Amino acid sequence: MTTAFFDRHIHSIPDGIMKDIDLLLVYVEAQNKQDEDPRVADTAARLEKYLATFRKSNADEEEKDSIVSSLTSVQEDKLKEAHAKDYHGTDDDMPDAYERWLADLDLNELKKILV
Repeated sequence: MTTAFFDRHIHSIPDGIMKDIDLLLVYVEAQNKQDEDPRVADTAARLEKYLATFRKSNADEEEKDSIVSSLTSVQEDKLKEAHAKDYHGTDDDMPDAYERWLADLDLNELKKILV
């Protein structure tokens, strides 16, 4: 699997599994100290990179949720205008499409539109 796959699906990983992955990382690091097998070090490095991506994605999602939950009417209008510029569906479907678009919008794009 690629890092891009994890980036797209990282939010669907339950917290319990992430705790297990954290424990596995601790175990792998402990094994690495006892055994200089390069495969163990490689696994630890890949797990650490994955966990860093997961933590950043979670932090970004929390920040995005915080911004979206406290939008002013002016900010919401800006978002709706940005959505309308690229929208090509029917007027009836536009509100649902806006909600999907907003959910798929990443933190950086959201900030660019609101600035």
